Amino acid sequence: MRQQPSPDRPRFAIVGTRTAPAVGPGIAVYRWQSEGPWEEVGTQEAETPGYLAYDPDRRILYAAHGGESRVSAYSFSEDGELTPLGSQDTGGENPVHLTLSPSGGHVLTVNYNSGTVTVFPVAEDGTLEPASSRWTPEGEPGPHGYEQDGPKPHQVTFTPDGGTVVICDKGLDTLHFCTLDAETGELSLREQLRFREVSGPRHVAYHPTKPLAYCVDELSNSVSVIALTEEPEVRQYLPTLHEEDVRNSRAGGIAIDPAGTYLYVSNRSGTGDDSEPGPGPDSVAAFRVREDGLLEALGVVNALGQRPRFIGHEAGQLIVAHERSNLIQRWHITDDGLPADPETVAEVGAPMCVLFVA
Repeated sequence: MRQQPSPDRPRFAIVGTRTAPAVGPGIAVYRWQSEGPWEEVGTQEAETPGYLAYDPDRRILYAAHGGESRVSAYSFSEDGELTPLGSQDTGGENPVHLTLSPSGGHVLTVNYNSGTVTVFPVAEDGTLEPASSRWTPEGEPGPHGYEQDGPKPHQVTFTPDGGTVVICDKGLDTLHFCTLDAETGELSLREQLRFREVSGPRHVAYHPTKPLAYCVDELSNSVSVIALTEEPEVRQYLPTLHEEDVRNSRAGGIAIDPAGTYLYVSNRSGTGDDSEPGPGPDSVAAFRVREDGLLEALGVVNALGQRPRFIGHEAGQLIVAHERSNLIQRWHITDDGLPADPETVAEVGAPMCVLFVA
């Protein structure tokens, strides 16, 4: 059984940023503070570390370098200092997300442009060994002209029980449910769940106690409720935009509070990363989770920034990272579940994700 991090360790927020064509520093480390601005500890030069994962047992940070074909490992000291430990080639293009297996034995990454999933064994010291397998999702692409020209996996996670790998495939409008062989590092398909056309499933969040997943659907600006039964099924779709928001938009991040009471989704104006945002700020949609696990819309708030690619729920606060506004906000949650009273906790170039570690 993997050990839990000590509560006596200092808490950090580690930020991955876009470095091309944007001007982010790579990886920025901050000392987490529940009030006031975060304290910057330092930075580590890295090419677009668009998503991060952390192994508390070995104190190792893993980064997927979007726009390239590498994943890297770094040691992470008690003072928040990062030291590079080497990289491995994914054999694919544009790794946009990665996750550590519950046992800590493998790192899995999805290669968005090439439509593949790569599995890396983890050595005893936490470094990455060469890939043990690569898997390509199969299915019928969605009808969107250029966003769905084949498989485009955008996220890979494990279900809370650790037994199933879930891959969000934006290009095939599909969730793939797979099994990871812990001995060989091979992925095998168990089940597929097809969404309605032009959904573009991007990321999932899991209910803390119920067999449910919530999926943010990028292309349709919607959130889906997924029953994690033997044959998974969609139970609900709800829009994430205000009814009077008629701009082009793409949904972004998703977060659920630890009690499974409220769910949040970010909306990013424009038609993709290369388009101009706006006009005006983007938004965050809030939902109440009902007793049966379905969602009830609470409202959509002005996010006061552009391109909120990442949102996360941490220590009773909603953290929102605005990629184009070059800032990270802390939002307080009101008694009715709505985000309110935002404060800027960090100003950093092109933040793409925030990882909270202790």
